[in-house]
Amino acid sequence: MRLDVDITVRRGDAEASYAFATDDPVLGVFGRSGAGKTTLLHAIAGLVRPASGRIAIDGERLFDCAARFRRAVHRRRLGVIFQEDRLLPHRRVRGNLAYARRGSSPASVDAMAHTLGLGALLDRRIDGLSGGERRRVAIGRALLAEPRVLLLDEPLTSLDVAMRGVCLEAIRRRQRELDAPMLYVSHDLSELLSLTDRILVIEDGRTVGCGPITTLARERAAWTALRGAGALNVVRLQVRSHDATAGLTRFTLADGSETGSSLLGPLSATPSGATVTAALRADDIALALAEIPGISIRNQLPGRVTHVTAHADRSVVEVDIGVSILVEISHQAVAQMQLTPGREVRALIKSNALEYVG
Repeated sequence: MRLDVDITVRRGDAEASYAFATDDPVLGVFGRSGAGKTTLLHAIAGLVRPASGRIAIDGERLFDCAARFRRAVHRRRLGVIFQEDRLLPHRRVRGNLAYARRGSSPASVDAMAHTLGLGALLDRRIDGLSGGERRRVAIGRALLAEPRVLLLDEPLTSLDVAMRGVCLEAIRRRQRELDAPMLYVSHDLSELLSLTDRILVIEDGRTVGCGPITTLARERAAWTALRGAGALNVVRLQVRSHDATAGLTRFTLADGSETGSSLLGPLSATPSGATVTAALRADDIALALAEIPGISIRNQLPGRVTHVTAHADRSVVEVDIGVSILVEISHQAVAQMQLTPGREVRALIKSNALEYVG
């Protein structure tokens, strides 16, 4: 399913412009606070009327300024999770969940409640719930609908680490079941990259890039928005063994890579054979031309340079270690090490640089 957006939105003296097209199953929408992410979702949902442009799903118009056409909100068939939960205060938890699928069996509501840890709360009033509980009800209501597109605006706000993982997996599973494209908004880049490698970058009310993270790292405007925003690398790892005494877990890449490289990270509670998702900042990785003996850095992974991009004050080096990773280093280091595509290197990664995100 394809989503086409080319609109301008005016709110007071501010103007925002969005132009992109995607047929990706999941598109992450990244931007700092106030960048204009929520305005985009509100325009697609029909809650904000653009000043000009067009929005279409598979060629079917939701909004067309030139034709003076605007589809009513309730006829757009969108599943939306807003930053504010917008629950129905006069209905209990069960009623809020059931409202998304009127006419459906109670079993589907009960199953979703069980998945999100809401089973014991089904008869509770909304005003008696905590912020995290209300958030889970909002997520469940959106996922129980059968929309053509899912629009999720910071859906994991107010959730603790354990429940974030539960809800994120429920979102992934429901998106696959519906086969509906999803726009997932977050200011947490590692959260987005754990879902998809396709990112739409918004800065100061305009789209400055859309594509894989490796492509965005080559584009100046997108890189400016992404740099310093958190981990640019998210990798799937398979647990091989634990060393509780050393406080370390040994992993291999879980993407089917044949490199055979293993790496160490902080001790994980994940059992052997299972997989975890780990985030890694681009500036937490160093490069060497050969293995270095006698240093404290536990991971020295063999790799090959595939691309080098020189930005204003730093360079971004793409390295294939079995998966592609981004490394941020100085221009001087690139020049002195003669880093060009095809160069064999070692990626030096401290064990405590890995952050488990799922």
